[in-house]
Amino acid sequence: MNITDHTRQTIFRVSLILASILAFGIRFVLLGKQPLSDLEAVNALQALNLAGGGEITGSSEAGYVGFTSIWFFLFGAGNFGARLLPALSGTVLALSPWLFRKQLGERAAILLCFGLALDASWAAVSRQAFGMSWAALFTVLALAALLNTKSALLGVFTALAILGGPSFWQGAIGLGAAALIFNFVFRPKPSDQEDYSQSTQNLFAEIRWKQFVFWFFGTLVIVGTLLLTMPNGLNTAVNGAIDYFSGWGREGQTSIGLMALGLVLSQPLGFFFAGIGAVRAFSKKDALDIFLFTWWLVSLVLAFIYPARDMTILGWSALPMLALAARQISSLVNPEVEHGWVAIGQGIIVFVLLVFAWLSYIAFFYAVSQETPTLVRVAATLIPFLLILGGIFAIRSWWSEETAGQGVLWGLLAALMLWVVSAAWSSTGLGAHPEGQIWYKSPMLDEVDLLETTLSDLSTWKTREPGQLELVVEDIDSAGLRWVLRDYQQVKFVTSSAPSSSPAVIITTDKPTPGLADTYRGQDFVLRVKPVWQDMTFEDWLQWTAFKSVPLEKSTVVLWARADLFLDAEGFNP
Repeated sequence: MNITDHTRQTIFRVSLILASILAFGIRFVLLGKQPLSDLEAVNALQALNLAGGGEITGSSEAGYVGFTSIWFFLFGAGNFGARLLPALSGTVLALSPWLFRKQLGERAAILLCFGLALDASWAAVSRQAFGMSWAALFTVLALAALLNTKSALLGVFTALAILGGPSFWQGAIGLGAAALIFNFVFRPKPSDQEDYSQSTQNLFAEIRWKQFVFWFFGTLVIVGTLLLTMPNGLNTAVNGAIDYFSGWGREGQTSIGLMALGLVLSQPLGFFFAGIGAVRAFSKKDALDIFLFTWWLVSLVLAFIYPARDMTILGWSALPMLALAARQISSLVNPEVEHGWVAIGQGIIVFVLLVFAWLSYIAFFYAVSQETPTLVRVAATLIPFLLILGGIFAIRSWWSEETAGQGVLWGLLAALMLWVVSAAWSSTGLGAHPEGQIWYKSPMLDEVDLLETTLSDLSTWKTREPGQLELVVEDIDSAGLRWVLRDYQQVKFVTSSAPSSSPAVIITTDKPTPGLADTYRGQDFVLRVKPVWQDMTFEDWLQWTAFKSVPLEKSTVVLWARADLFLDAEGFNP
């Protein structure tokens, strides 16, 4: 079927709208539900302090802190507002591939929009209160400006990307190193890709560098200081570079094995087809695919060798990986295949069989399934794959090899897309086991909302207003707890309280406190939950792939409320 240009453009516009809806939904649904982690709260507290007329102290994310402080000043502070800027940046980032449709191809650009919209790493990063999605968005926009030789925009976007904080340097170094390696090692000969080679050689020569420098420093000063209302904003931008490079001297807690496993299991579709694309790129001597592979490989190596690594930096490698995968899917899928209905029917069968195999795998972990012999359970998982192979040979024999190949490809794409959607939803932290997600920079806070509700009730009983009790937090270093208690005007964070003091409420670590038990009533709350990845057995990992359940290390605090705060206390007088 021949499709007119008008129809094709309409399809692309509708697809872009759908991709934007998906990206917006996955990033904004219940955005403020989960409490801020400690690392998120550090940034949010800086923004709150700035909104109240204070100064930034020690922050390295000028872009996030500055613009979030504007929101806090206008609309008040909250979890949603703290994560608003990253979510907006992540949504626009998912749509940015359309700017590269000339280089990638229109179909591949649309596929990449959907890939980024549903990618688990970027979905999770965009829902956390720090500047990585901001840095990635403006890095990509700077790349688009470079390819289109827009000197002023290149200066503006580069400055804004630097204001994204330490995350920018991980991405920029990976992209720059990939460009150098591609040019000096992997670039095909000009005769193979003459047009592409010629255009890339002239990019830097066509940039007006004086104009770039003017707009770069102008943006850095104006935006970095919020029109000079944040004087130390430029110091904050410098701190981003310092924080990143100091990470080469300290050890992180994320293993290379966990990062590799997380990448493959969270994005099997992108990883599989990017791997195919890497092989095809060198056999076809396609310069763009070779560059994307180089960028992917360099970003992965840089993420693995960075000592202070965490899972989120793998998002930088997901950008070229998904771009490479999108180009391969676009070239492999043929919607005008001969015997199209046969291919569609086979694709549906392949999809159903793959889903059945996955459900059989999950059934291994239910108690009722343990009564079934192991051989039967293994066969229930393997039989669908044998049926798929049989279907391939049958359709190849009765119709054509292309029909059989397209049918399997469509079914495989549908099954892997279902996996990707599931992984994206899990990465939001809204699933059954949010604590088992691997894309968080910091351990989750658990029952702090319940703790705050309890404090609010106590204050309302005693003073008729929430947040008015005298509150002491003893020997607990948690920015997340500080964020939860931000509205308590009489809160004090101390290393130890004076024996003679008797504040209305004391929050301590979970330790024996016989002196408090006489005059206070205590209730414990789980403050943090941290997955113990390093202690997981092979069976634990299998259960994690099915349910995201993991063994946890919990830290608990105790809220001690003075006895006279309760309604049943003798002489209670609100």
